[in-house]
Amino acid sequence: MTLVLSLFPGIGLLDRAFEEEGFCIVRGPDLLWGGDIRRFHPPAGKFDGVIGGPPCQAFSQLRFIVQHNGYQLALDLIPEFQRCVAEASPAWFVMENVRAAPIPVVHGFLTHRILLRDVWVGGATKRQRAFTFGTRDGRYLEVETLALHPDGEHAVL
Repeated sequence: MTLVLSLFPGIGLLDRAFEEEGFCIVRGPDLLWGGDIRRFHPPAGKFDGVIGGPPCQAFSQLRFIVQHNGYQLALDLIPEFQRCVAEASPAWFVMENVRAAPIPVVHGFLTHRILLRDVWVGGATKRQRAFTFGTRDGRYLEVETLALHPDGEHAVL
C-alpha cells in the first residue's frame, strides 16, 4: 500500500482523488481544523509521496481585489510545503495551485508542471489549475485528457 502525506488537506478533495485510486492518505495539519503547518515536522522516510495545495491567495488574480478592499493577503505557504517535502523525503510529490504560483523547489527533486482545465479531464468548469510533479529521477506525470470537450462553465468566484 502506498502511504501519502497530505499537506493543506482542507476538506480533502485532493485526498479523495488519491484515496479513490487506492492510496492510503495521512492528513497533515490545516488551519481549517486548527492546525499550523509552520509547527509541523513530518518524519523522514515514512511516506511514499506528499500531496498538497498550499493556499493560493498570494498568487490568485483575485488578490488585487482583496488588496484594493484593504485586506491583507494570506501568507505564501509554498515554502512550508517545500520544507515538509524535504523533511519527509518521499519518492515523489504533487503540488496543486493557481497558474501564477511559483514552482516548488526541493533539493534532490526534478519537477514537471502541467496546466489543466477541469473540462479537459471530464469536469464541468473552465477552472485552470497548475500541478507540479516532483521526483528524484525526473519522471513525468501522465494525465489523460479528453480528445474533445465542451467549452465549460465559468468557475464560481
